[in-house]
Amino acid sequence: SIAATIESVLAQTWSHWELIVVDDHSTDGSGAIVAALAQQDARISLLPLAVNCGAPARPRNLGIAQAQGEWIAFLDADDIWHPDKLADQMAALTREHADFCCTRMLDFEGTVPAFDQPVAVTVDRVTFRQQRLKSRIPASSVVVRKRLMLAHPFNEDPGYRAVEDYHCWLRI
Repeated sequence: SIAATIESVLAQTWSHWELIVVDDHSTDGSGAIVAALAQQDARISLLPLAVNCGAPARPRNLGIAQAQGEWIAFLDADDIWHPDKLADQMAALTREHADFCCTRMLDFEGTVPAFDQPVAVTVDRVTFRQQRLKSRIPASSVVVRKRLMLAHPFNEDPGYRAVEDYHCWLRI
């Protein structure tokens, strides 16, 4: 649920974030939930869209444009972040002098899994060739400099639906 997703952001050990929820004209009451949470925490804002875009590219690009920070992290409404996700990624980005970082993901259904404490955070490089042969970069795991996203936005052409993130990561 959107509430559990937002709670995973609120639970981050890295507290210097802003959360822009782009409501792509949902019909499930998500907008009201987000609006209520935004009243409780000024770091949360809601950007409601008048019509559904039919794909995530445009809502993501709009959220990026509204973001005030130097870094962008993506999170879909059905995803949950590990509490140390942002802290670990920001540390890795700083240590490696990098502009883009992603992590592994764990698929789950229903109950949110208990998170283990990472034993050690390791850094591997994903090459262009590796990404081209098989998508290795889950969108909700990415932290990237905003300037890169502005230079290489998600392609909003309907032909890129369901591969707009894969295409974007290749260009970056």
